[in-house]
Amino acid sequence: MYKLIVSDLDGTLVDSNKNLSEYTKEIIGKLKEKGVYFIIATGRNYRGAKKIADSLDLNTEIICNNGSTIYDHKGHLIFQKTISTVVAKKIFLEIENTKSIFFASYGNNIYIQKGKIEMTS
Repeated sequence: MYKLIVSDLDGTLVDSNKNLSEYTKEIIGKLKEKGVYFIIATGRNYRGAKKIADSLDLNTEIICNNGSTIYDHKGHLIFQKTISTVVAKKIFLEIENTKSIFFASYGNNIYIQKGKIEMTS
């Protein structure tokens, strides 16, 4: 018997419309009844992941931001790994002259920028 299951959200537990099926809820409920520890791991930030965790009545840690942050069952940050400011600035400068749309997350903040990106020291 499994003791722990870690699952992605988008395209795994939730469909392309961001819906969580009743079947999925039922199966996860049965796993919890059998004592299986169920954890979400996602690219979403904490707030986005917490909504799904609450709808599944999970009282477990949540792995967010593609593994760069982990929150305990009370919502306290227990792990965070980020890139250095020096590396971030280099990335921003490379993107600045492209026609790309920049997307980044840090904690519960999401940054989206199209075109020129201004960086302060």
